Amino acid sequence: MSDTHELARLATGKLVTLPGFFAAPVTIDAAEPVDDVVYLRVRTATGSLEEVPVPADLLEQALASAGTGAARQVDPRELF
Repeated sequence: MSDTHELARLATGKLVTLPGFFAAPVTIDAAEPVDDVVYLRVRTATGSLEEVPVPADLLEQALASAGTGAARQVDPRELF
């Protein structure tokens, strides 16, 4: 998958592991492709929002190992 725009589109909403960037899986909130790098806005397990540039090939590997499930939005009533 060499098209970084398509890769960025597929990444949005996924729960992935990015070794070397985060210790725990993160949810990709947004992805902006620039050449062979995809700038990710991710939500960590603690809820903080982080931005990180990730090489397209590493993101492709992370998506392949993540499977097909997307992160699920939680109904606010489930939190109380």
